[in-house]
Amino acid sequence: MNTHASRLRAGLSRASLLALTLLVALPAAIPAAWSQVAAGAAGDVGDYTTGYLTLARTGTFEVWQDTTRLGSEFYRVYASPKGDSLLAVSNVRYELRERGGLTTYEKRTLEIVRALDAFPLLLQSQETIGGRERSVTVGFRDGNALIFREVGSSGQAHVVGVPPGRLHLLDPNVYEHVESLVSDFWGRGLASRAQNVLMTPRDTVIQVRLTRGPQETVEGPGRRPLKATRVDIFDDLTLIKTWLDDQGLMVRLEAPAQKLRVVRLAPGKAEAEAAASAVPGRAPTKGAAPTR
Repeated sequence: MNTHASRLRAGLSRASLLALTLLVALPAAIPAAWSQVAAGAAGDVGDYTTGYLTLARTGTFEVWQDTTRLGSEFYRVYASPKGDSLLAVSNVRYELRERGGLTTYEKRTLEIVRALDAFPLLLQSQETIGGRERSVTVGFRDGNALIFREVGSSGQAHVVGVPPGRLHLLDPNVYEHVESLVSDFWGRGLASRAQNVLMTPRDTVIQVRLTRGPQETVEGPGRRPLKATRVDIFDDLTLIKTWLDDQGLMVRLEAPAQKLRVVRLAPGKAEAEAAASAVPGRAPTKGAAPTR
């Protein structure tokens, strides 16, 4: 068992839930299905099958733990034809070391949020590790989040009350979600803000605090020095440090307690292909993450 799995199964406290966004969450046993996701739980998310999809941002993150490269995440974010919502597609691929050798971990997510306030409308994710698969669907309606998990033919659903106001969603290993959170804060010019966050690993909403720091010189894409604004995210036990460029894109993330760092790679062929896919009458492609 790798260290990520042991941490997850150790039963982390509510105060350290923020750390779960940084860890590989292995599929665990789930009781037999006892509930179904209500039809239309996601509400009106618009029509992404027709019209012009505008590429809002795209990029590749490389993920390291201490001196070990875990893998990468390639993401694309598109604006809907009406511009009222954003669609984010993320592809994660890690090579994890276990006693039996290397194990491949893959995750694909699709999230739709309101463009006005980044409020989540729908999340769908699918994970595969060591031949085991798990899927998660999160929809929102009437002040509640409906979370449905499925492993094989077994599933389980939970309803979580969502407080009024701004809300962000964090799912493990998806750093595009972290970028969305800190970029939204950065763009509003605030010095500090408390933010409600829905943590999918534990079906709960917690409050984190974001603080703006000074501009610092960090290693940017292409290993070039870059002036970037520091934004910290923290709860009672976990600190996540991020740095954003002058466009609000996350160029670096560090979690000291987890010895984790995430760096943005220089744009390449995959990013160019993502831009080319945003054409009239065509939905975003679901290509695999690029090899880095």
